Amino acid sequence: MLNSEASESESGFTLLELIVVTIIVAILAGVAVPTFLRQRTRAWDAAVQADLRSAAFAQESALSFSGSYLTAVNNGPASLDDLTDFGLRLSNPANYQGNTPNVSALVDGPNTYCITATSASSQVFSFSSLRGLTRSPCPAAAPY
Repeated sequence: MLNSEASESESGFTLLELIVVTIIVAILAGVAVPTFLRQRTRAWDAAVQADLRSAAFAQESALSFSGSYLTAVNNGPASLDDLTDFGLRLSNPANYQGNTPNVSALVDGPNTYCITATSASSQVFSFSSLRGLTRSPCPAAAPY
């Protein structure tokens, strides 16, 4: 009698119930984690694409102001500092590979330009005055 009274007053979960709940939580986590990682990758890519569009707008502003796209000495890559003078504002550096905004612009005088960047997901994007936004690096030679 003492034994049956004690078991009626005790409450709790059985080992089997705890194992079933643990398995269900593990299955849900197995589905949620890859989805979260994909969304994070898509967010990095979207931020870098937005930065490229902003850099393209800065290049067009420079063309309107000075009659030529921004370029460094010997038609090398344009300086990001020069582009910020025309409205370029980059997103968080964590969106870029190596946590550093690695945006570079190639310019063919007043004719064409191509701006490239690599997101934290290692995807390379470029924005060209002729091709627009693409998932590839800039062409090796002008016209861009």
